[in-house]
Amino acid sequence: MPSSRLVELYAHGVGVIRDTRVEFGEGFTVLTGETGAGKTLLLDALGLCLGVTPDTARGVAQDTRAAAVFLDREGHEVALTREAASGRLRSAIDGVTTSASALRARGEELIVIHGQHDSLALRHRALVRSLVDGSGGVDTRELDELRTRRRDALEL
Repeated sequence: MPSSRLVELYAHGVGVIRDTRVEFGEGFTVLTGETGAGKTLLLDALGLCLGVTPDTARGVAQDTRAAAVFLDREGHEVALTREAASGRLRSAIDGVTTSASALRARGEELIVIHGQHDSLALRHRALVRSLVDGSGGVDTRELDELRTRRRDALEL
């Protein structure tokens, strides 16, 4: 589970956002606001920084640029950037050009984003069971194997 902190988000040419920089204070955990306030566009910008493929409906302008600065576990700044150039997206970590998959991998180490409908997944019993078992550090492989053997034996 990431234990880093989003410090700053910059977006240029993301949807109707021309140019904005948002600084996040220590303890920031939730992004809320009125309908049309730009929450989705900020998340789109953050998604770009995390290597997400842009939504083709909104598209990416030729001059789109997004940058996110994090403090990692050790307190070091990590900058993830993405910008459109010549019809392609260029990705960078701390200013060094990299692939989108490397950007995604680094982003997964830094942040977890939960959407408004994530709680619907809790309707799936198997997921809830694995979350509870996982939070307690329980290795369920042996139990899963016994459960499978029991089910197979009952089918005989």
